[in-house]
Amino acid sequence: MSHTILVVDAPGGACFERVVSTVKRASPASFHVGTAEEVVRRVAAHDGPAVVIVTSDTPAPLAVAEQVYGAAPLTYVLFVADDAGAATLVSGLRDSAVSQGARWAISPPDDDRIVELLAGALGASRRLKTTALGGEPGREVDVISAAAGRLAHMVWSAAADGTIDYYNAEWERVLGLAVADLKRHGWIAFSHDADRPRARLAWEQAISTGGHFQIEARLRAGGGQWSWCRLEARQRGEGQDAGRWYGDCVLLRAPQSLENSWRFLSEVARRITESLDYESTLSSLAQAVVPTFADWCAVDVVNDAGGLERASLSHTNPDLVRAIVSRRPDVEVSRWTALDVVRTGEPQLITDIDQGMIDAIVKDPQARAFFASLKLRSLIRLPLKARGRTVGVITFVLSGPGARRYTQEDLPLATEIAQQGAIAVENARLYRKAREEIEERRHAEEALATSEARYRSLIEASAQIVWSLDAEGRARDDLPGWRAFTGQSPKDVVGYGWMEALHPRDRESLRARFPCFGPEPQAIVLQADLASAEGGYRSVILRIVPLFDKDGCCREWIAAGIDITREKTANELLAREKEQLAVTLNSLGEAVVTMDTSGHITLFNHVAQTLTGWPQREALGKPVDEVVPLHDMGSGQRLLDIVGGVLRQDEQPRLGERRLLRARDGSERLVVYTAARIRDPAGQSVGAVAVFRDITAHQRLEEDALKAQKLESVGVLAGGIAHDFNNILTAVIGNITLAKMLVPGVDRVNHALSEAEKAAWRARGLTQQLLTFARGGAPVKREGSLAVLLRETVPFALAGSKAKCHVVVADDLWTVAFDPGQLSQAISNLVINAAQAMPSGGIIHIEARNAETAGEDPQVLPPGPHVRILVADTGNGIPKAHLTKIFDPYFTTREGHSGLGLATTYSIIRRHGGVIRVESEEGRGTQFEVYLPAQAAPTAPAKPVPRQRQRDRILILDDEPALLTLLAALLDYLGYETSAAQDGAQAVADYAQALREGRPFAAVILDLTVPAGVGGEECLRRLRSLDPDVRAIVSSGYCHDPIMADFARFGFRAAITKPYQLHELEQTIRGVLVENGEHLR
Repeated sequence: MSHTILVVDAPGGACFERVVSTVKRASPASFHVGTAEEVVRRVAAHDGPAVVIVTSDTPAPLAVAEQVYGAAPLTYVLFVADDAGAATLVSGLRDSAVSQGARWAISPPDDDRIVELLAGALGASRRLKTTALGGEPGREVDVISAAAGRLAHMVWSAAADGTIDYYNAEWERVLGLAVADLKRHGWIAFSHDADRPRARLAWEQAISTGGHFQIEARLRAGGGQWSWCRLEARQRGEGQDAGRWYGDCVLLRAPQSLENSWRFLSEVARRITESLDYESTLSSLAQAVVPTFADWCAVDVVNDAGGLERASLSHTNPDLVRAIVSRRPDVEVSRWTALDVVRTGEPQLITDIDQGMIDAIVKDPQARAFFASLKLRSLIRLPLKARGRTVGVITFVLSGPGARRYTQEDLPLATEIAQQGAIAVENARLYRKAREEIEERRHAEEALATSEARYRSLIEASAQIVWSLDAEGRARDDLPGWRAFTGQSPKDVVGYGWMEALHPRDRESLRARFPCFGPEPQAIVLQADLASAEGGYRSVILRIVPLFDKDGCCREWIAAGIDITREKTANELLAREKEQLAVTLNSLGEAVVTMDTSGHITLFNHVAQTLTGWPQREALGKPVDEVVPLHDMGSGQRLLDIVGGVLRQDEQPRLGERRLLRARDGSERLVVYTAARIRDPAGQSVGAVAVFRDITAHQRLEEDALKAQKLESVGVLAGGIAHDFNNILTAVIGNITLAKMLVPGVDRVNHALSEAEKAAWRARGLTQQLLTFARGGAPVKREGSLAVLLRETVPFALAGSKAKCHVVVADDLWTVAFDPGQLSQAISNLVINAAQAMPSGGIIHIEARNAETAGEDPQVLPPGPHVRILVADTGNGIPKAHLTKIFDPYFTTREGHSGLGLATTYSIIRRHGGVIRVESEEGRGTQFEVYLPAQAAPTAPAKPVPRQRQRDRILILDDEPALLTLLAALLDYLGYETSAAQDGAQAVADYAQALREGRPFAAVILDLTVPAGVGGEECLRRLRSLDPDVRAIVSSGYCHDPIMADFARFGFRAAITKPYQLHELEQTIRGVLVENGEHLR
């Protein structure tokens, strides 16, 4: 027949969570958590023994239990409740049907108690019989007493007048107090003498007011030891039981209220200061906390060799103490021993002591078995510190089955006990030392028979201030040593007048601590400021020790003072210098590392931590070659012993050596380091200091500057080539145009000439790319549609690629002001980048549509009409870490690429007033969006330009004879009379001659660049001095010249970029010749 354990679900409840965790670990039978309805349904269908666990977190727990009994009367119900929940259950059982059964119990949320009751419940579920709670049918049962008898708490109840008439059996199980004795005398009779008046008063006040009764007090257990307990009671009941008191008692390992904590500490302090005897003090310290705070307490003191000696051990069972002392084994030094506390100076908290810890510490197998039998459960171990050094270790241990565990909440109280113990131990030690000194002095005085004279001589000759006081702390003579130091007169030191030499702050402190008014005075150690006969105050250490007669009464005080002004000043100065040095080192931009003579790190500043990736706490004490690994820049070979040579006497300091430093995370930094020896005042080497400066960014700047210089050189060359090539293309295209005009009507010839003209225009695209790479300046914009540019640029960019392209352009695409050459280069870069992302081929989607932006971020994308160009691929995508860098110059992840393509594209789009965005997901491809400002309304048709009514004269300036001839022919074809000049000076002379003859030129076309002569800009300046209204057109094959982008600012009426078509030339000239002088852009 199988068992079933069912737990009623109460999510988030503390008791519920504790139960689930405990039952899971114990797993005594099948285990299920469900709602109340589900549990009732399951238990009704189960034919074997079953236990239902209901927690106080469950709504209406008694009602749930009644439903369980109604469905399965033989089921055992286990209630798990905290203190408040248990009281509610006990009070409610009177009127509940649950009280009529014998198959329930109440447990606190304690793991051991839950498992114990659960095991009993499973056993009882096999033997269930339908009997009443009292065992005999018809017997009247006290439901409240029956419930209390099943609680795992100590429960008591009293009549309304306060007469206590009930205690459950837990009192005898937990404290060993017989229920009969408790009923006869009451629990107050078993309280500590110091707590009894307070407990009686609180109980009487609660009875008189009917209020909540609560107190923490010590109760004497059956074995004679004292245990802290928290007792609570409230009035409950109805009818004839109205006003009845129901209470419980919880065993505490230490007082939990602040008041009782102080009372406990006061008791500890009293016990450990009862005697100044060193051994007695150590013994009292261990005994004072058992069993109130610990089951075991051990005190170990540091001996002269730096080891530990057991000074005191306390437990409630003296036989166990003797067994421990006789069996104290050899132990391995580990992180769980008291020696580790001495070494670190830090407390230890071991919540759970397992067998593995005992095995690691105790060597002898028999000793291991003995210690395992003690069932040690939890431990706190703290250093006893006095005057800045650890003088011993105090250990608190909880043991036994069911014992609680120490937690972080116990550390403050344990620390306070350790501090009081350390003071008591040190005072006892000082007292013992003082007594020994006094005793030795007494023997010396008796031997020399000059006790008083010699004593005074010793006082006067001593470098210390030594004086004596009577039992009340008054000066009993004129204190010559004290007066010599302070400058007080004999009458000033009489009585308590000697204290007036102390600084007012220290005087009040001494008076508050001076124990002359107490029954058992203790030694005093005080650092104070003492008036000096030379003026001002000096720092001293005062030791005032009581001397006792044979009856133990204080008969006098011996006091000594040591002037520590120099040492204190030196220490303060040293501390300031250390702080200044630390601040200075951490504020430096260089990494500073100091080493001892063995090359181990002794100082490691903040920059060194950042540079190497090593935290200071880990770097200190390690070899410098491990923390700061340096490598040769050329070979990459690891360099060892970087400071060994510097530490040798025969080597000079290393200055400015460049090395490669590999940080802890594997990253490499280029550093310049300097190393030198550190010498002591005797000139001996005591270590070395190395300073490392990170020059990685500086080196990168140098490399970037070199790249920029190279690119600038290439750019200048590219610009020159593009300029010359545009001149050649101008001649080629112009002559093709003339040829087509000279042989009209011949289709095959015209077709061939048109194809040659197209090829020449494609060559012009190459020159535009060269000019863009040359970074020649602002774009020369023209309004128009991007449709033609996209359809011509994309196939050219994809030449030789496996990728295909799908281009979608809106029919109503708005016009954009753009530089065809620059924007073609930007689109080409995006298309090439997309094709390279798909080396095995794929589809590139290009789309151009109108977009009216709302201006979510005006600084990034202003509101208004825009043309949106989308370039998307299905490649591998861009890693998220690289997305913010792809537009940076020289950034590339492809071998052999310059990293300038997207940077150039970004620059072009920004110069057009546009925005470029990128979205990418690894494995899903990349999408670039370009927004360019557009003109939403259709472009107004150009105003008709009237043809000239007469043969206007045009002056041409160009340094290329072939271009002059071609341009003259084209202008002649258009009906103009031309005059040509190869130098600006000649052009100015021809213009002046025409003015004098009364035949002025209608317009001038000026080439910007004239090698070894006057160019177009200077020529115009001279022409305007002759004729302010001169109509000048600037022409250049270098379209990125600032004059081409903003010709009007330099005095030109229009600009035309080489190479150009005949209709462009005609439109430009006609626009300039319009009478109203409107500028054609």
